[in-house]
Amino acid sequence: MITKNTKIQNNQIFTSKANVLKLLQNQITQSKIEQMYYFTVLDWNKNHILILKNIKKIFKDSKNVIIRSSAKGEDSPDKSYAGAYESILNISPQSSNSLQNAIKSVIKSYIDNGNTNLENQVLIQNQASGIITSGVVFTRTPDIAAPYFVINFEEGGTTTH
Repeated sequence: MITKNTKIQNNQIFTSKANVLKLLQNQITQSKIEQMYYFTVLDWNKNHILILKNIKKIFKDSKNVIIRSSAKGEDSPDKSYAGAYESILNISPQSSNSLQNAIKSVIKSYIDNGNTNLENQVLIQNQASGIITSGVVFTRTPDIAAPYFVINFEEGGTTTH
């Protein structure tokens, strides 16, 4: 959780999923954010070979990674596009072909949804295992968008619901 001493403006938080997680990584103490690596669509277009090498190096000890969307504007203080873009589970970080196909699929999901911003990111993380509880924190109620924190969680071994 963000500590009460942390002063962060909404425009600093809601840039992309990867940027939010990076910001929170140094703030939370009771939870864990899995190791991550991210890059822009522009970076991918310029040098996907280097990116694949980086992923293999960073996640060399990981069994599986998840390839996640991290689009500009995916989440904001007013709207959430949670689930609008592709995320792909169970990718071997040592398989260039699997990585490349999954990354291309995430990028294609941006285009398919009309989001062609080259600053959109793709986020690679260790795929968590041994999940006890997973969930999402909302800053608005889902029914009337009242300004309250809502914590939606479930217990069990999955993070896909």
